[in-house]
Amino acid sequence: MKTRQLMFSLVGIVGLVIAFEIGLHLRAPHPPNPNTRLITISASPPPDVGKCEVDFPVAFLRYNLNQSVQWASSDNKYWISFLTIDSPPDLPADYKPENPLAPPDDPVVVEPHSQSRTYHVKPKTKYYMYAIFDHDPSTNSNNPCKTATDDKDTGLNIKP
Repeated sequence: MKTRQLMFSLVGIVGLVIAFEIGLHLRAPHPPNPNTRLITISASPPPDVGKCEVDFPVAFLRYNLNQSVQWASSDNKYWISFLTIDSPPDLPADYKPENPLAPPDDPVVVEPHSQSRTYHVKPKTKYYMYAIFDHDPSTNSNNPCKTATDDKDTGLNIKP
């Protein structure tokens, strides 16, 4: 009799553990924060090998609304830099590269198939350009996979 009770107890405990694990995996994910702009980066398909693309071109953020930005990688590791950008001739002569992020990480590192941390922006109205690299720009600042002026779609437009 005691062996039978012990077996039913063990089967019941194992059943509860299995049900708990299944429940954890079937839970609905947390909805994204509507104040966070998520910019996804991916490698460009051939023939643009060595290039990358973003799904959210110019991100518009309002610092008075406490909006923030975050980058995600759909494939490889990427680095985002607001300071290591080429100054093309079509930029205004007074454009000065600045990092609008708080905290001011530069470069922002996005691991493969992951998201960067969430960044708030400094309360300064400006259009900030950035470049995306598929290699560490602190060791080689040449050949970003997306330059700051490539298709004019890598920038943060910060407003009050």
